[in-house]
Amino acid sequence: MLDSFTHLIQSSKQQKLDNWTHGMISVMHTYGRDMKWNPHIHALVAERVYDKFDKHHAYNYFHFNSLRLIYKFKLINSMRQYLKSIKSPHLARFIKASKIVNDKYPQGFYTYGPDIDDYTEDGKAMSAKAVAEYITRYAPHPAIAESRIIDINYEIHEVTWIYDPHEDDKKTDDKKLGTQTITEHVFLFMQRLIIHIPDKGFHLIRYQGFYANHSTIRTQDYKRLYHKYVFLI
Repeated sequence: MLDSFTHLIQSSKQQKLDNWTHGMISVMHTYGRDMKWNPHIHALVAERVYDKFDKHHAYNYFHFNSLRLIYKFKLINSMRQYLKSIKSPHLARFIKASKIVNDKYPQGFYTYGPDIDDYTEDGKAMSAKAVAEYITRYAPHPAIAESRIIDINYEIHEVTWIYDPHEDDKKTDDKKLGTQTITEHVFLFMQRLIIHIPDKGFHLIRYQGFYANHSTIRTQDYKRLYHKYVFLI
């Protein structure tokens, strides 16, 4: 994803020469509200970039049609290069499958970039502080909150939990599916949960670009955040 934004932002020869660098904080989630396997990345992207002279430039327009295609190419290519580097026996199968995927998604992989105004109830833009507070609450939460577990039957070993479908987010009340209730055996419930436990040492939150600890860019003002993006395959 970092490579995708770098490619998008350094779209001109001069921008490449000046080494325009963006700032991004990304959070990986592997689940949806229904706890199914749904890997995606949430990203806070700064609306400015810094060049090799540590001078900042406003950058608040992201061409999503281009970003979708860039993201698809970069992801498939990096996976292919990795399989090639470890001499994986699955490389040939991957190349064949990637051609099918490429044809299936001619417009690129899904990227969603709503304006921050979409996240306010009164239609006003969120401040940098409000965005930071939102992401710090949202980023570390588990696949399911305890409040969504509404009943446990210890005699027959069943768990009952609820979730609100994403499909309802933009529907009127009369067309909504409504809160869904799932009752299942505790082992099935545990199976849903354990697939979302990350590998030891795997970082779900990453600081990239001029936010990275290893960045040599020294800014003289606050690196404000304005947009939140979601990347899905």
